Amino acid sequence: MVITTQSAVPGGVWCPVVSLYKNTPRQEIDMDATYKYFSYLINSGVNGLVLHGSTAETALLSPEERIDIIRIARKAASDAGVTQFPIAAGISGQSTNETLRLAKDAADAGADFGLLLPPSYWAKAVTNDVIVDFYREVANESPIPIIVYNFPGVTSGVDLGLEVLSQLAQHPNIVGVKLTCANAGKVTCLTARYKPDQFCVIKARGTIFSDCCLRSCLHVQETKTGKSPWLPEFVIQTTPLPQR
Repeated sequence: MVITTQSAVPGGVWCPVVSLYKNTPRQEIDMDATYKYFSYLINSGVNGLVLHGSTAETALLSPEERIDIIRIARKAASDAGVTQFPIAAGISGQSTNETLRLAKDAADAGADFGLLLPPSYWAKAVTNDVIVDFYREVANESPIPIIVYNFPGVTSGVDLGLEVLSQLAQHPNIVGVKLTCANAGKVTCLTARYKPDQFCVIKARGTIFSDCCLRSCLHVQETKTGKSPWLPEFVIQTTPLPQR
């Protein structure tokens, strides 16, 4: 769906990238291959890159590798002639202190948004109040806007409900949510409550897109799909996009 209203997060197809490793005993990130990969995606016409997400196996990346990958993405975009190319980077930590350090690193390296999972080290202790306080504390100090990331499959089942997301949507430095929970109801409810320039709702599971469209005429701002790292042209051709 083409979005014509101004949005807190640029619309279109954002590609959640994979990490490319060298075939060595230490399995370091292959920076040369990563640059070629990012250049290919950007030149294919995707509207943004998502770095350090679940697809990228972020838990395996060192802080230094995270910084280098963001810098490579920014260079690939600049070399492709897209100086304002949007980049979101995962900044998820298990504490406010760790998360803010990752947010500063991401901002300094060139990321535009921070993608943030809820803490989940001791899931039973992560109440709704704990989640709201965590996100607000991070958003208050983060140098880049925050995109809430809801993916219960990688957070020990911690699932952000509508009440929590509605509270977070009120914060001026929390600009959207990426829903990787296969819950079309959340998408329809949130898009009914908030315009894209207030709080951007990002659908991240290709299998629920048709369900969302059947339920209502949505202003889903963008899609992040696991197919785009390998089939960017197909995803772009089958998804109406704003002009880059």
